[in-house]
Amino acid sequence: MRMLRDLLHDDSGLAALEWALVGPLFVLLLLSTVELGLVLGTQATMDGATRDAARLLRSGALNSAPDKRAAFQNVLCSEMSLFASTASCQADMVVSAVSAAASSSNGFAPLRFLPCAAGSASPSPQACPFQTGNPGDLVGVQVTYSRPFIMPWVGSVLSAATDAQHVKLVSTVVFRNDGF
Repeated sequence: MRMLRDLLHDDSGLAALEWALVGPLFVLLLLSTVELGLVLGTQATMDGATRDAARLLRSGALNSAPDKRAAFQNVLCSEMSLFASTASCQADMVVSAVSAAASSSNGFAPLRFLPCAAGSASPSPQACPFQTGNPGDLVGVQVTYSRPFIMPWVGSVLSAATDAQHVKLVSTVVFRNDGF
């Protein structure tokens, strides 16, 4: 009887038992926080890179380039180098630009992005339109990036989407072209 009572009052190994119960949840929370920070950092960098590249479109600085889409994507990828390699950026970032001319009746026609930039699982970059418009036109630029999770099992916990390996990030900029 005494041995049973001593066993019940013995608290050696209690910290290991508590860590075994709480540790996995703590590690999951810690890794989820790191992953979420990387996703938000990627989104913020992508927003800034999209604005900077769109500014070059707006001012007409990319009009002399033989391939405006490639020139736009080069500017975009050079600013995204912290979060995506150049090869990954060129392959995984889908760029779409649409324009609408000013009309006298209602101001501007509505801008409509094709599903290739906002909804397809893996669209071909060349399938998306890239219309930079004329001076004074309203132009919308949308960049979509399917960012892979660093830790896929954290992605499956964080993501409610069907593709738990990637999170889709979208950056949209709308502007009126300068009189280049």
